[in-house]
Amino acid sequence: MPVKIVNRAYSEPYTDDKINWFLGNVGDNQTLVLDIESGIIFQATRETPLSIDYTDNSFILTSGKSWGELGFDIGMEITFVFDVTVTDFDGTGSDSTSTTTNKYTVKEIFGSEMVVNETIQAENKESMPVDLGTESITNVSIYGESEIQGSKLTYGHIINSNYDSKNLNSLNDGTETSFSLPNINDVSVGIWQFMDAIGYQSGMAIKSAEIRKVQSFADDDGVSARYSVGRFLLEFNPRAFSGSNNDRDIWTMG
Repeated sequence: MPVKIVNRAYSEPYTDDKINWFLGNVGDNQTLVLDIESGIIFQATRETPLSIDYTDNSFILTSGKSWGELGFDIGMEITFVFDVTVTDFDGTGSDSTSTTTNKYTVKEIFGSEMVVNETIQAENKESMPVDLGTESITNVSIYGESEIQGSKLTYGHIINSNYDSKNLNSLNDGTETSFSLPNINDVSVGIWQFMDAIGYQSGMAIKSAEIRKVQSFADDDGVSARYSVGRFLLEFNPRAFSGSNNDRDIWTMG
């Protein structure tokens, strides 16, 4: 399930301005705010197009991933969207673009293949996006009509040379530390909720972690949004995150 950080801001008690990183000489707690977008969605590209089997009424991934990895599940209602552009080459008219939106219900999932109950309607194209000269199909996506139901935030101490590693085990005791909150879909927009601490916390000096929904899953016109939008707020002591290990700086990743 894709998660995108759209904004990150640090603040501390001695200035009104936002700061770029930890102020190591600040003894009081600092605050980190993360704005995130998350959703059950697949967006096709020319490198990873979407294949369509009209005989079996199935959508097939070519990226090497499975539909389950992206959060899709049996019984889920999904929306299939794409744009069709017809190009005028003889100068008698103008280019025209239309958007096609169809809803389906997932019947079965076999790894990269997702079978739906309904008959797929997609201009009889077996692969999208596609450019046929006079006609092109772009902005191809499939997203689930289900709001994110829970959130888990994992963090840990790492060394700078491993900043791109997915290993967040603590340098203190080798364990992984997290905050989580189930049933976010039942929480009203704008209400902060404290997340539950999981693990030993490992001297991380995280005072608290909170989360709130920034907007509802449905747009004002009642059309489902493609992403859930939320905000994390972490309060921490920066001195627990800085130091040296054989002349290597130690920071945090989450």
